[in-house]
Amino acid sequence: MTISRADLAIDTGKIVDDLNDKGIVCIERFFSRDWLSHAQQDVRSAIERHGEKYFSVVLPGNAKGTAASELIRDERLRALLRSVTEAVCEQPNAEEIYNVLRVIAGPDGSKGSLEFHYDASVISALAPVFMPEHSENSGALVTFANRRPLRRFVLANVIEKIIMQNRFYRQRQARVVYSDPDKFTQYLVPGNLYLFWGYRTFHGNLPCAPHSLRATILLHYGNPHGNSILLKGIRAARRLVEAVRRRKSE
Repeated sequence: MTISRADLAIDTGKIVDDLNDKGIVCIERFFSRDWLSHAQQDVRSAIERHGEKYFSVVLPGNAKGTAASELIRDERLRALLRSVTEAVCEQPNAEEIYNVLRVIAGPDGSKGSLEFHYDASVISALAPVFMPEHSENSGALVTFANRRPLRRFVLANVIEKIIMQNRFYRQRQARVVYSDPDKFTQYLVPGNLYLFWGYRTFHGNLPCAPHSLRATILLHYGNPHGNSILLKGIRAARRLVEAVRRRKSE
């Protein structure tokens, strides 16, 4: 299956410039209709398994035959992520593309919202599969773009996350967003591809209306800290917490 449109021209240099200047890049109609339809069917199947609620599927690309599997193996997309990452990181220590399917459904559309954070990857890509109708509660992406540089030392990154990724700081940032939503929010359109510097950009999403559906595939590429033992331990702990949360919600 063709993932992206064959007639799509991609200028990596311009994308890097726009990421540095604007913070986020939207490549309109990046995905083919066939791939998007496949991804939407996968989401419906996931909801049948997990129920209509907030949940995440870590590494959905490991399941053969899924839209996520096709996505992370697409050479055109991989080349895009690799070239953009290498433009800003001399030793990106790129591993396989870390991928997550994230779904917000059911009566509580606020689950998972306003949880602002930095990603561990150099570049983050967002493929919206379903989005609520465009309104105040449409789960828009929130970005505080390029708020920090690529850190050399892992410990500095950890300390910064402790300071900024707590409930009180997030509530403060939420007030900033709601004071000027047009400045910080981006409504996502299924079929488009969105790129931003995940490591450098403090980001999250707004709440969704009850009983709406928001589903996205997140892609993370490029490891600025290399094979840090501390970072590996933190990632392992985070995945353990995610696994516990999933079991409690099932």
